[in-house]
Amino acid sequence: IALMTGENSWTSMLALSALIGSQDGGKVWLTSDPDTLNYNDPIFVNAAEKLQTMLSKYTTADAVGATYSVAANNFLNGKAAMIANGPWMTAEIRDTTAAMEGLADIVGYEVFPGNCVNKSENIAYGIGSIEPEKIEAAFEVLKYLARPEVYAKFLNVTGNSATIETDSSLLEMDAIIADFMPKAEAAATAYDQLANCTKSACIDGLGQLLPDLASGALTAADFAAQMQSISDAN
Repeated sequence: IALMTGENSWTSMLALSALIGSQDGGKVWLTSDPDTLNYNDPIFVNAAEKLQTMLSKYTTADAVGATYSVAANNFLNGKAAMIANGPWMTAEIRDTTAAMEGLADIVGYEVFPGNCVNKSENIAYGIGSIEPEKIEAAFEVLKYLARPEVYAKFLNVTGNSATIETDSSLLEMDAIIADFMPKAEAAATAYDQLANCTKSACIDGLGQLLPDLASGALTAADFAAQMQSISDAN
């Protein structure tokens, strides 16, 4: 499994999210207020314990300290059989300058064991101005981006599913995503990802703590306690 501990620990964070979200009560845990999130909860500790096993036994030798590009390259070139990632990766999978020849013919997306799937926003915008004319201008930009001919191009490039009404005749869904979409829509549980429900300092903390979780220097309970300390301090 192509995991990583560098940068924002992206693929490991997604795996951890799935290990949380697939448990009874995990979906609720992932929607808790960041200020009240309890990392010492058995839900998080159990997930951390499974991630520890993945990091210590079932990933590449370079996972500790690896950036996203390293983890992605390991998957794209056959050094790892699986990776946790989003539909946008189909472009890389089909790019023979980045991926090994024929990868697109043998790879597919699948829901997480327990028939669970990560479901989150595929695009979001915000404006910090309080000036009416700037707010109105930002709204005009959003209306432009939501135009069928523009939004369809975004969906075709990223592989994301539509979240607003869209002219289906303009969509050119990649075959890999088209195969996965019915499975995703039929999933028993749709959970959010950890990065969306916790404080940014806690995501930074993953990169600091996951190497010791991988080596066994930290137990899952120790890891959870230190994540709680980071959360409480921020």
